Amino acid sequence: MKELEIIDGTTTLKIAINKANILAGYHRIELQNKANTEEDATRWFTHYWFFAACIACTTGTITIDEKETSVLSLSFDDFFSMSDTLTVPWADAVFEINPHWCPPMPTITEEEKKKA
Repeated sequence: MKELEIIDGTTTLKIAINKANILAGYHRIELQNKANTEEDATRWFTHYWFFAACIACTTGTITIDEKETSVLSLSFDDFFSMSDTLTVPWADAVFEINPHWCPPMPTITEEEKKKA
């Protein structure tokens, strides 16, 4: 488990990232299935890889403008509109604790590097 407190303006995340178990994996799959309704590729990628993983293995609260709620009640639209000063460290911690959930990253071949 890894605990984080991240503050950006009027938003505070107080969360614990947990090692994935079967229940978290099932929850992640449910959230990933909901990503299939996204028509925009950026929204789909964020929903499928990042939102699903972050929500599925995290407990804690998010406080926005002094209103505290569980991170489990965070909608994808709310997550998508959050500052990356909040979401990047959150996702980094998720993939550090659960590296098998990390999205595949494209690799650049030597030939592509020469063209660049």
